[in-house]
Amino acid sequence: MRLGNLLIAVLCGIVLVGCDRGEAPTDAPAQESTSASASAAATPTATVDPAGEPACPKHGGRWDAAQGCVIDEVTPLATQHLLIPVQWDSSFPELQKATDELVADIRANFRKSVERAGAPPEGKPWALQVSFEAYQGKGVHPSDSVRFSISESLGGYHPGFAFRTLAFDRVTKQPITIGSLVIDLATALPKIAALVRADLRAQLGGVGTEFVDTGTVPEPGNFTELSLDGDALLFSFEPYRVAAYAEGPMQSRVALSELRDVVKPEYLPA
Repeated sequence: MRLGNLLIAVLCGIVLVGCDRGEAPTDAPAQESTSASASAAATPTATVDPAGEPACPKHGGRWDAAQGCVIDEVTPLATQHLLIPVQWDSSFPELQKATDELVADIRANFRKSVERAGAPPEGKPWALQVSFEAYQGKGVHPSDSVRFSISESLGGYHPGFAFRTLAFDRVTKQPITIGSLVIDLATALPKIAALVRADLRAQLGGVGTEFVDTGTVPEPGNFTELSLDGDALLFSFEPYRVAAYAEGPMQSRVALSELRDVVKPEYLPA
């Protein structure tokens, strides 16, 4: 064995970088994968309604004609860039208040994570990016929902990603959760889980079904991130919940017509 190859073989036993291709080891840091954030970016964003401009400053943002209401924060350790909804400021204040509280919670949790992470690499501050999509349910009781897509870069191999959702009944002015949506949770969850599992398996082409099966066990915690969108339920899953990280965030739409026997009548299509 030549000396160069011998050195590579010895180092590969320690470093394990590039050795499967016969490349010389390197101590260069791994680059962050952006597959999840790219998938989120591919999701259509909310249409900017200029009517929201007057309300934006009340909710801590600045108006951008292309993006809507934006919150930016820059510190020596981290940056924050959030697109926030303000369209319910006067038309649905109960939902707007809940939305503002959720945005504040997202930002507070990020600041705590930054404190735990400490100083970032020079020239590359930790980062929070948040966008949202808004939905309307067409049930007997109309509803509004918002889904936040949250990406955090805190020094890992790839950014962390999560969904946070809110859904509100326009008649009762109350939040809609998986528990308040259905007639009986114990009866509804197995049916919802089976429909979501079948849909996700089809999306993945049968690959990685162990993630799907684990992430769709009929337990309330697996179906908390829900939105009412037209005549369907939209369930959102962050990476690793129902698929490998490379698949990105996942979502599953279930027609409410398939759930007539378990969903409360007021949330079924009018």
